[in-house]
Amino acid sequence: MRHKLASVLSYLLARLTNAGARQENAENNIMISFHKIPSGLSFFSPAVLVASFMGSGLIRPASGTWGSLASVLCAALILPYVPQIWFVGFAAIAYVIGLWASHVWIAQEINQEHADPQAIVIDEVAGQWLAIAFAPSGWLGLVLAFALFRFFDITKVWPASWADKKLHGAQGVMLDDIFAGLWAVICLLVIQYFEIL
Repeated sequence: MRHKLASVLSYLLARLTNAGARQENAENNIMISFHKIPSGLSFFSPAVLVASFMGSGLIRPASGTWGSLASVLCAALILPYVPQIWFVGFAAIAYVIGLWASHVWIAQEINQEHADPQAIVIDEVAGQWLAIAFAPSGWLGLVLAFALFRFFDITKVWPASWADKKLHGAQGVMLDDIFAGLWAVICLLVIQYFEIL
């Protein structure tokens, strides 16, 4: 059973990293580079540090994957000291401060055609932490939460697709990732209920 789960995880991770890298490389024809910060802000602006999750979202391609990975590593450092369910609260805090930081960032964008700037990854952090709150304990649980969240974040299963297309501004940036996190939570609970892990 574990071998089957490991192969499913490997497949999901390969699909997620390849899909994000192909899309951004096709758009930018660049290997690794960094997003620009809006001209009215600096790297050390609180809104930039929050929105980019301490700069992890500035890496491209696959900024969302970098932000999710940074949030998983952060969770791995925190988990030995707090109950895992506290990550529901951490996700809520990330959501609230993410709304503020996203609003500040978007207001400073010169080209506001990009309603969801790729460098903003606090939305991924909120959704990822929501998934982590319900993941099985241990490293395998963190990897599974990461893979499922990235899958649902990239595929935008409804209602994430609705939020991504219909909501604008900071709310549109943040809410689709919360829905992706909720889909990941549902899968994690099903996996645990049927003792697949």
